[in-house]
Amino acid sequence: MFTFIQNFSRPHPDFFTEAWSLSIEEYAYLIGPLLLFFGIWSFKNSNKYKLFLVVTIGIIFTVAFFRYYSHLNNVLHQEYVWSKEIRKVVIYRIDSIYYGFLAAFFANNFNSIWKRFRKSLFSLGIIIFFGVHAVVFGFKLNPDEGTLFFDVFYLPIVSISLLLL
Repeated sequence: MFTFIQNFSRPHPDFFTEAWSLSIEEYAYLIGPLLLFFGIWSFKNSNKYKLFLVVTIGIIFTVAFFRYYSHLNNVLHQEYVWSKEIRKVVIYRIDSIYYGFLAAFFANNFNSIWKRFRKSLFSLGIIIFFGVHAVVFGFKLNPDEGTLFFDVFYLPIVSISLLLL
């Protein structure tokens, strides 16, 4: 528990169930900077801004791959609970932090563009958030059925809509 590995690649235990998000944050704040450090060390003459984007986008795509791989190989059993087995597992959720890193990068490096479009981005965030949930409720989609939508796409869509807000 002290190393936050309780839900790194498997369902979070029933003990101290609130700790799942802390594990995701801790690993996000460790993995990204370590990869960035090694990238800067390995590619000394490279543009650090581009390297940051490559590392961040690389992590996002890697996590998407893990979720897709899990979806393809997940044999649903009687006790399958999507929230416990996907939503609260570090290797499937760490990308949620990195979407925020991308937003901070663009807000800092393209401030005038970010400010010019922030109301539009806010509106887009509302539309995406409520739109995806309208689809979920309208079609009575259930995450515990192990659908591709919930296993792979739902969490990134919600993360992106929230960062736009």
